[in-house]
Amino acid sequence: MLILYTHRYQHLRYASISYIPMLGACVQYHYRILQKLRVFVLQDFNEETEDEASLQCHVKFMANEMKKNHKNMELIEDRMKRTYTARRKEVFDCQLTIPNLLSKYPSLCCSTIVLNEAKRIFGFTPTTSALNKKTWRRLLKLTNMKFAPESVVEIECLTDISKTLLLAPTIFKDSFQHYVYVKRSDESNQNISPYPCIIYGSDEFTIFVQHQQVCSTKDFPEAIMILLSLYWVFDIKFAKGIQKTLMLLCFLFNLDRNIINIAVQRVINKLG
Repeated sequence: MLILYTHRYQHLRYASISYIPMLGACVQYHYRILQKLRVFVLQDFNEETEDEASLQCHVKFMANEMKKNHKNMELIEDRMKRTYTARRKEVFDCQLTIPNLLSKYPSLCCSTIVLNEAKRIFGFTPTTSALNKKTWRRLLKLTNMKFAPESVVEIECLTDISKTLLLAPTIFKDSFQHYVYVKRSDESNQNISPYPCIIYGSDEFTIFVQHQQVCSTKDFPEAIMILLSLYWVFDIKFAKGIQKTLMLLCFLFNLDRNIINIAVQRVINKLG
């Protein structure tokens, strides 16, 4: 019987042998096979036991894993959990810029990882299911298509939820620049908003922040959830041009119930 004990890190650096009948000097051979098969053990962990060396090892592992064609997302998520406290400190202390954070933690360019990071922050995964159909219908009635850019209106929405989310800024006559933007094919990314925003093109919604592409999805509600999450993931203040819309959405999705803006409060009252 071969018993492997992983010691803190994921690479199975060494193995302890309890009892190995008929293997003798072949231990290293079998160990190399296990490495090639990429057999990993996910262990329970305590963040208090993590030190600078282990954190660096986790960050390096995630960076290398993200370069592979077949990524082990379970292991990446495990390392994101282990580095969460250190990462939040880097964000709050402004130790790294957003582009540098994305470079250090490239897994934040995956939609599932972003939403999982939001789950660690909020205690739940942001989702449109927080609202019932009656509330969605009432919200849709408050929108006004004439206040939306023509290019945005032309985006095909398959559901009332998508249409409501798309036109939400028209409730307050907010700017779409920091929300949803249809970029021309010859337009540079530097012309788009530095705030989290969604760029539509080729039937796909791509989320950007500080001119850096984060991830893409064909599902518009999911794109909105990622956009909202990025404000908390990177501790960004709401852009003034879209502030009321974001406040309303955060209230409706239970991300922030502390609303002091009078215009937003009036809309919330209308929704019942």
